[in-house]
Amino acid sequence: MDGCCMSSGRRARAHFEVGLCLGRSCAPSCGNCAVEDMTEDHKPNNEDEMRRVEASGGEVRRLDGEVPHRVFLRGKMYPGLAMTRAIGDTIGTSAGVSSTPTVRSFEASAMTC
Repeated sequence: MDGCCMSSGRRARAHFEVGLCLGRSCAPSCGNCAVEDMTEDHKPNNEDEMRRVEASGGEVRRLDGEVPHRVFLRGKMYPGLAMTRAIGDTIGTSAGVSSTPTVRSFEASAMTC
């Protein structure tokens, strides 16, 4: 049963071979009969994302009383985005927010449960 997961007598083919993630829009992958995240969320407190934002002229801060870290223009109080990847945010782009998605590929293979 190549590329299938067996569960409760039902069979589902795993067709996800490429995962694409931008912001919080992620494609799931089926592996070992369990759903797996193919990417990580693009959050400002992610070390790689924080370094990329800071290298692009933005800064990551967590305001008093706020739960999420946010992206700001260096020395400013805006845009204050709680994500590091977004499409069409021109102010965010100048603060290091990118519209470039994370792309990973996975080889679909036979799975047994």
